[in-house]
Amino acid sequence: LYLPDEDAMLVCDQSSRAIIKYDLANGGDPTMIARGPDERPFNSPNDLIMDSEEGIYFTDPSYGLAEIMDSPLRKRDYNGVYYVPPGGDGGDVVLIEDSLSTPNGVALSPDEQHLYVGVSDDKAPRLWRYIKDGAGWVREADPWYDMMPHMEGGVPGLPDGMAVAQDGTIITSGPGGIYILSPQAELLGRVTTGRATGNCCFGEDGKTLFITSNDIVLRLPLLLTGMGF
Repeated sequence: LYLPDEDAMLVCDQSSRAIIKYDLANGGDPTMIARGPDERPFNSPNDLIMDSEEGIYFTDPSYGLAEIMDSPLRKRDYNGVYYVPPGGDGGDVVLIEDSLSTPNGVALSPDEQHLYVGVSDDKAPRLWRYIKDGAGWVREADPWYDMMPHMEGGVPGLPDGMAVAQDGTIITSGPGGIYILSPQAELLGRVTTGRATGNCCFGEDGKTLFITSNDIVLRLPLLLTGMGF
C-alpha cells in the first residue's frame, strides 16, 4: 500500500512475517509496524488496507510458507484477520477473526461500517462481510457472496485481492477473472481473463483498474471511481 503523504510503502512482508513500512523518501529504510501481540511471528501476512484514521487491517494465511498449513514454521494454529490501531505497535494488534480457513483479500466499505474478507479456499471460496459493532466487528451469519457456483469446469483462480469504488461497488478477483459486485452482493459483471487472477486496484485518474493475472498485467478503463480519488 503506497502512502503518498509520506512517500512510503506499507508491506505484508513474508520474509520477516510482519507488517513493515519502507520510507522511500529516505532510501527505503524499514520500520517494523506489527510483528505479533505476543512476539510470535505471524504465519504469512498477505493483504492489507488502511482506514481513514490510519488503522491497518490485514489477513494472515500461510501461503508464504513452503508447506502452507502443514509447515513446521507456523507459530499460530489459526489464520487470522487482524487490526493494528493508529500509531500502534506489535503489542496493540487486535485479532478480529480466527475461524476462516484461508483469509486473503480485505477491503472496507466507503463509510467504513462494513469489512469484507475473501477466503481463497477451493472447497469454500467465499466473501464474508463484517458489520461495525462499537469498537469491534461482527461477522454476518451467511457468506456475503459464495463463489462456489463459479468454480464449475475447473476454472482457475479463487477470491483474492479486492478494490472498492466510491459508490460501494466491490471489485474482486475470483474464479476465472474479476467480479464486479453491488453493495447488495448482486453480480453486476465479470472480466474473464482465462487465468488465475490475483489482485486489482484503482489507479491513474481513479477510473482505471489494474489487474494482475498470473503472467500478465491488465489495464481496464471504468465508469466507476475508486476510493481515495
